[in-house]
Amino acid sequence: MKLNLDALEVARQRSRLTKSAFAAKLGISSRDLRRMRDEREVEESFVSLVASVTSFPKEFFVSESNLEISRPTFRKQATLSARERDAGEAAAKIAKLFWSKVEEEYSLPDPNVPDYSDGEHNFPAGIDRATYAAALLREEWGLGSEPIGNIIKLLERHGVRVLSLSEQNARGLSAFTFWGDGEKPYIYLNMVGSAERSRFDAAHELGHLVLHRHDDASNVEVEKEADRFASAFLIPKADLLRHKVYPTITNLRKNKQRWRVSVGALVRAYRDNGLIDDGRYKYLNIELSRRGWRKNEPDQSPREPSGTWAVIKKDLWKKSQTVEDLAARACIPVNDAVTFTAFGGANASQAAPDGFSISPATGSGILRVVK
Repeated sequence: MKLNLDALEVARQRSRLTKSAFAAKLGISSRDLRRMRDEREVEESFVSLVASVTSFPKEFFVSESNLEISRPTFRKQATLSARERDAGEAAAKIAKLFWSKVEEEYSLPDPNVPDYSDGEHNFPAGIDRATYAAALLREEWGLGSEPIGNIIKLLERHGVRVLSLSEQNARGLSAFTFWGDGEKPYIYLNMVGSAERSRFDAAHELGHLVLHRHDDASNVEVEKEADRFASAFLIPKADLLRHKVYPTITNLRKNKQRWRVSVGALVRAYRDNGLIDDGRYKYLNIELSRRGWRKNEPDQSPREPSGTWAVIKKDLWKKSQTVEDLAARACIPVNDAVTFTAFGGANASQAAPDGFSISPATGSGILRVVK
């Protein structure tokens, strides 16, 4: 049998194994593994062994699928280990296969993510690109200055493919984005943190999509710009000014619920919009740390479900199928498919959300079954 070398590498990276540890798991030497990689022709029994060790289906390793993707942009990339980055990139490559199968069976909204990157858009002189881009995108998407409801559904309506992770042993892998075939944008969100953190992560990755298309996000300034975009996108200045409170930590704890952001994110927004000075900002951050609110957000909001996956799961259920069946058709691990579509425990049987339909239709925000 001819071995797909890219698939073998994806399975190793997703399993977070070094090459020597991977060979040991297979009961062979590193030299034998290199030889098999060089020759590519392997016995079926070896493919079965790899599938058993990695929990990937056998078909994954012998398919001719192209697993290449653009370089992912990781949230807080500087803090990630190489193994965490590799595991995240492997998940993105698995998702490419998954989405290819999904889009054979369902028609999703075309991407509607404008490009404000350098050379593509002229920003007024002397203005902060990030906050200006956030306001511009809100205008283009018709959001006004009101708080955003479910940001996952918002992204989906504009053609962003959103998937979830549950990387308990890689909490630093909070979010990342990449571009797939046909310039389709993808965002991954790790659900091990609070819902508030996931909302900010989603807005941060959206900032990369509109401001840093195909740029190197390892640059510290690029990360800071995406943070400023996320803050301005989730907490517009006009709405913040209308609903500001005297900035004590207790008042901000109540105030944050309007925008469903963390207390820390709101403290930052108050500083960025000139509502507190640097001294007050430092004091409030000390209070956040003292109360442990940086790691354990108080008064957490409920998880936001995916609109796209609610509809797909409902349609699969009508056909007496599940996400596991979809995973089998895509030749990817069942556990990954379930995690990609769970969003922290979204109910598969929930009614179709506003803006989504599985009846034949066209237009932004519409999901339909391909007949």
